Amino acid sequence: MLNQPIILKVIPHRDFSLNLKLSDSRELKLDMLPLIKYPCYRKLSNLGLFFQVKCDDDIIYWDDMHDMHIDQILEFGKFMSNG
Repeated sequence: MLNQPIILKVIPHRDFSLNLKLSDSRELKLDMLPLIKYPCYRKLSNLGLFFQVKCDDDIIYWDDMHDMHIDQILEFGKFMSNG
């Protein structure tokens, strides 16, 4: 999709949340805990796997089976204030 920000950095936390820094200077927090209930993300309840998260332009991913696109991140994430 045009004009979507790029994910520059992702930081995992022990509470199964992620902090993301975007190319448009915004930062957001994504709480993955509610999503881990669903079969497609259940494997991420393993903290060892959860902490392996990486970013690549418009996705975050853990392995070949677990990823999330920027559209989903923007829908489920909460923007953090810049001040």
